[in-house]
Amino acid sequence: MTVIDYPALLAQLEQQRNALDDERQDIDAIIDTVRRRASGMVPAGLTLPPARNGGAKGKRLKRVAKPKRTVKSATAKPGKPTRTSKVTDAIAATMRRQYEMGENIDDIGGRAGVSGQTVRNYAAAGGWKRPKKAAKAAAAAARTGTKLGGSITCNWCQLKTEYDPCEKCGKTLKRSWT
Repeated sequence: MTVIDYPALLAQLEQQRNALDDERQDIDAIIDTVRRRASGMVPAGLTLPPARNGGAKGKRLKRVAKPKRTVKSATAKPGKPTRTSKVTDAIAATMRRQYEMGENIDDIGGRAGVSGQTVRNYAAAGGWKRPKKAAKAAAAAARTGTKLGGSITCNWCQLKTEYDPCEKCGKTLKRSWT
């Protein structure tokens, strides 16, 4: 007869579900980006007039520019041209996941090879949501111990703390008041 470790089995299944949820969110972000980009493209079947080379002497022909693949930025105004972007769908999905996890915006931009303002523009255009500040407030409320008059260096972990015992390592501080 085999013994089933139900807590371990549940933990493994929940981990698989979370991984699938993350992957689904990435795919949703890519689909959103593709839909946005598809709405700004030239429809199939519609062709642009070809550029003519040469012609009669003395006549100047207007040059027809090739259409650029553009992405509408969050700051684009009606009537203004949009800018080209080097952010691919995969990069945008990664930026979205990191943004929604609450990571530093400049760090996200640095890893993606764009500025922090570009990340903010994508977030505003795509409706990305940052985590609520309630989580930070809950962590601050969970601190226990005596609040000190300022921050001091812990004897054990060598990090600054404002509480006794230390917020980081949880050990009681050795303080000498001389």
